[in-house]
Amino acid sequence: DHPIDLSGVDDPAPQAVYQSNRYGGSFKYTITGLKPNAPHLIRLHFAELFWSGQGQRLFDVWINGQQVLTDFDIFAEVGRMAALDRSFDVSVTGGSVVIDLTLSVGDVQINGIEIAAR
Repeated sequence: DHPIDLSGVDDPAPQAVYQSNRYGGSFKYTITGLKPNAPHLIRLHFAELFWSGQGQRLFDVWINGQQVLTDFDIFAEVGRMAALDRSFDVSVTGGSVVIDLTLSVGDVQINGIEIAAR
């Protein structure tokens, strides 16, 4: 495994999180068992492990039906082999969260998901 530069992320996930990923066409995660009717912090962890230029991987991220990232390009933000996190405050109404990643160009990719009640 190649080392990932964690210097650009406050309180990064462990190195191994950024060194593995799920990629492919559009996909979604439904996370259940969360505290209902409560605010939660959702941290999405990313690192570009494959592409070597801007515009080669673009995707949108939706959380509970609200678009939170549009044409997201990990490489354009931090380059290759560097950690990038995005955090969102979400109100969980029914005890679950749906994170939907939709393809624009290339493949969708995510390295980790972290959810904590506020």
